Amino acid sequence: MTHVGELRRVDGSRFKASEAADALEAFKVALSFALARWIAPVAPVGIDIAGKPVWQQWAKWRCDPVSTNYLPWWGGHGDDLEHFIDRLLNAWFASEQERDVIRYLAILLIAAHHWGTTIEAKIMLVHSGFDYLSWVNYVLSGKRTRSQHKGPKNGMPEARWHLKELLRAAKIPMRRPANLVALRKYASKEKVRGAPATVTRLRNTLTHPKDAGEPYSIEGVLEGSWFLVTEWAELMLLRRIGYRGKYRPRKDKRMGEQRPGPMGSMTPKHLVDRGLLLGARTLQRVLIALNPSVNAALEPMKLFESVGNCSCDVCSRLGIQSLCLN
Repeated sequence: MTHVGELRRVDGSRFKASEAADALEAFKVALSFALARWIAPVAPVGIDIAGKPVWQQWAKWRCDPVSTNYLPWWGGHGDDLEHFIDRLLNAWFASEQERDVIRYLAILLIAAHHWGTTIEAKIMLVHSGFDYLSWVNYVLSGKRTRSQHKGPKNGMPEARWHLKELLRAAKIPMRRPANLVALRKYASKEKVRGAPATVTRLRNTLTHPKDAGEPYSIEGVLEGSWFLVTEWAELMLLRRIGYRGKYRPRKDKRMGEQRPGPMGSMTPKHLVDRGLLLGARTLQRVLIALNPSVNAALEPMKLFESVGNCSCDVCSRLGIQSLCLN
């Protein structure tokens, strides 16, 4: 339990328990999407005008253990998080259809970041979100017929032109980041141009490979594809609800190939192997506090050296005997 909150109408008027439950569901989706893990308001109690408890809800809420694997896309600034939640709740209550779209996309993206989901399934989940959003935006809205929505267009396969259309509508750059080296190697090997063509070809390779090992022929390509398509999908959802705050690509600190953000962090490999996912600078400050002789001006990565089982005083006190500063 981290916070206690109060739910009330802006004008102070009364509301039904069913309306409260709907608002709590919106908060659950918003917070879970923001933190890339399931989190929920729990044990709500409804109070009448006299201050007497008249309603309470006990249930099996879906909450994941606290995880620091992902750096927040809003940069950790409370103002942007508050703005995001405000925009999502406004869109949530705008109409039932919009609520269904937001819920569906957010749940796909929460699952696509979940620690228990395989990388292959994460990619497929995000692409299914693209298919769903394209159908909602252009067929259910009446902008085109079912037959017009199906099949290739201008020489492009269906999934590719649908994705490019979504990216263009959301004003999201279609470039393939230069540091996603494995994805560039895959594009060169498959002779495809452009990021949408690369990620849709890889998705097709996962479902219809020439042989069982084809999707794994280039190390890191699945992780690179997942990283890029989840960034696109998150931006599509944020643009849909009218979010205007800051955004940086969400980082998984367990993965080596990452897009650099404005507040990048470095995580030594042996820390990852031991499951100690502390940011290097944070750990540096802890170590300096425990051992003032450590030079605070040292670069974070130079502080770490894997030497097997170390029994020095600092490592013993931190419980990380695989590290040594001596």
